[in-house]
Amino acid sequence: MIDLHCHLMPNVDDGAKTLDEAREIIKLAQKEGIKEICVTPHFSDSVKANYNNLYEEFLRGLNNLDVILHKGCEYTLDSALYNTDNLITLANSDYVLVELKDGYIYEYTINQLYNLRMKGYLIILAHPERTFIDVDIRKLKKLKDYEIYFQITAGSITGKFGDKVKKYAFELLERGMCEIVSSDAHSAEKTTSKHGLNMQEAYKVVSKKFGGDVADILFIDNPERVITNKPLLSIDNLHKRGFLSKIFGGM
Repeated sequence: MIDLHCHLMPNVDDGAKTLDEAREIIKLAQKEGIKEICVTPHFSDSVKANYNNLYEEFLRGLNNLDVILHKGCEYTLDSALYNTDNLITLANSDYVLVELKDGYIYEYTINQLYNLRMKGYLIILAHPERTFIDVDIRKLKKLKDYEIYFQITAGSITGKFGDKVKKYAFELLERGMCEIVSSDAHSAEKTTSKHGLNMQEAYKVVSKKFGGDVADILFIDNPERVITNKPLLSIDNLHKRGFLSKIFGGM
């Protein structure tokens, strides 16, 4: 598996506070079969000014842990729009990780995302299941029509954030409105639950409900396509697929 959203870089945001804590998160990731990780601190002016130095210093301090790390950053939409000429993309690809903070999708928000898309960036919207509610489905669908991609958090699928978020995550999955599942891990303390980074457990849940082919797309194939800057695969409309299979399954 490849984890495209993980707050490993020490002492720059609300993620890992120390190098030792970052090492612990990486070891937890390795136990779950994660081979590659994008280091995605929340964007700030400090991160912008020092990212390359911080990243290189971070790599030197890891003592060659057996995991492949890639550059990345998590932007708010405003910060992405203000820095369109020099965004820190995922693994130097065209894909950029963006989160919406408002909890509501305004029409101008859709236009802003579309404008960023027209700059040549491929936008991955972070954890929509934790930010929005059922009434936003129509507007989220409009974002899909503009080729905005969705990344669901593994813990949402396993129930880490409660039943409401889990239900919404499954609704998005059933509608085919997800391309990637990532950990969004922040600290060793928060990730050392019985599910660890939740990636392996979430993979099992998705495999059981939707099939191993779908789980492979979300946890393996599409993350690899981001790293290699290739077009992403779609899981289509799983709810419709399941409905049709009930009708025609016995034929």
